[in-house]
Amino acid sequence: NKILNQMGLSLLGETIRAGTYKASVPSWPIKDTYHFRHLLHRFAAHVTTGVELSKHEEGCLKKLGNDCDAYLRTNAHGCFYYTQVLAALTDMLKRSGLPQVSDSCPAKTPKDHLLLSLGSPVYEFCLNPEALLPYLIKDRPLMPDVYNHRLKIDVTTADGEEWISTGLYLSPGMSTYMVMPTEIINKEWKIQIGCQTDDLHDKDELKRPPRVHERFPVTSEMMHVSNLWGGLIYLVAPPNTQVKGLEIIVQKALQEKFGWDAFKKVFAAYHHMRDFPDDNDTKMNLYAETFSQTVGMNLTGFFKAWGWPIKTATEEKLSQLPPWNDHPMIQ
Repeated sequence: NKILNQMGLSLLGETIRAGTYKASVPSWPIKDTYHFRHLLHRFAAHVTTGVELSKHEEGCLKKLGNDCDAYLRTNAHGCFYYTQVLAALTDMLKRSGLPQVSDSCPAKTPKDHLLLSLGSPVYEFCLNPEALLPYLIKDRPLMPDVYNHRLKIDVTTADGEEWISTGLYLSPGMSTYMVMPTEIINKEWKIQIGCQTDDLHDKDELKRPPRVHERFPVTSEMMHVSNLWGGLIYLVAPPNTQVKGLEIIVQKALQEKFGWDAFKKVFAAYHHMRDFPDDNDTKMNLYAETFSQTVGMNLTGFFKAWGWPIKTATEEKLSQLPPWNDHPMIQ
């Protein structure tokens, strides 16, 4: 890419399916083809001034969202065209905000899909994310922080990576610094913010943003991490790793109510289970039920607030437990 960049070209990590594709003909009107910057300009005018898009342009918005994400991740702040595109996207989001989606108010239009998908990358790469944040997250309640929280970890992994929960989380738009031990720097360890790692970009209806987690390779002793959507803080240990007694310091975060001991008890309960369900919804209900029984509180309201598909049967099973009414999702 360093060679190709001199000619205005870049190779991306994404690939396309093998096949025969028609090359664009220079004489074709630009409105009848796909041109990244032209369509971005048209979409910005559509969002800010109500300019109508053609059916062809609407059909290209999903590709535009993917291309915007890939383009922003080149992180080419020294390039004039990059800063111009980033400034245009930032200004557009400040004018429009993000669609406020939920179970009862999902995003169905190509416009709302694209706006939701742009929130995270624009926030991540813009030069002043704090100035943009109030336009993206409307409600940011003040919650008690913990400072310089020390964690000691022991982990042994097999052929797959393993998530290690810190018992801490970040609220939406919150950032923190983490002090990492030298033993794991540049050793394929990662910090992950958020537990929902599925990508919903291909869905026709969105009840939450399509991507709500972030991962950061551990490349230095002092790591700065954040996530527009917040979430639990995890360390991700690589396969075939064994460490003992490593200390990590999280300089500022929110304390997960039940702490790491509760997670260890839940994991222990899973070791004694048999016949795990195959479908994801049932797995999520089993986890919510197991966690609730472990801590002696009904957590279905908390998981539902995160968008989990909690079933009526699960709510009935846990109805005898006292509800968790002061969780951060309702503050």
